[in-house]
Amino acid sequence: MPRAPEDLAIAPVPGPPSPPERVLLVEDNPLIALDVEDHLRALGVGQVDVASSSELALELLEGGGHGFALLDFNLGGETSEPVARALDRRGIPFAFATGYGEVKCFAGGLVGKEVPVLIKPYAKAELEDLLRRLIPA
Repeated sequence: MPRAPEDLAIAPVPGPPSPPERVLLVEDNPLIALDVEDHLRALGVGQVDVASSSELALELLEGGGHGFALLDFNLGGETSEPVARALDRRGIPFAFATGYGEVKCFAGGLVGKEVPVLIKPYAKAELEDLLRRLIPA
């Protein structure tokens, strides 16, 4: 006896992540910032706000509307820890990007929190996977 159409239903295949409309990118290297901004736009992000310092990033956050942030941990003479704390307080998902392999931080603020880390250099596919894990569909 033939099966009914509902018996033939195929499980949905997870598609690409639903990209946030607006992303904060904190990166002090202009070439890396341009490359990552291109990757984010190719993944469907509408607006990428780029900051090369924690001070500028915190100013941009005041505007609101960010659905995700990617933070270069080491910004020359400072780190992006103040931005991470501000994002955490606002409930905005974020990740660190670093060339050092390990991010040792948060003496005060996010101790015990697991923050995803992308190791530089990373590919667009790794960024897409990160968004898929952190941004609700």
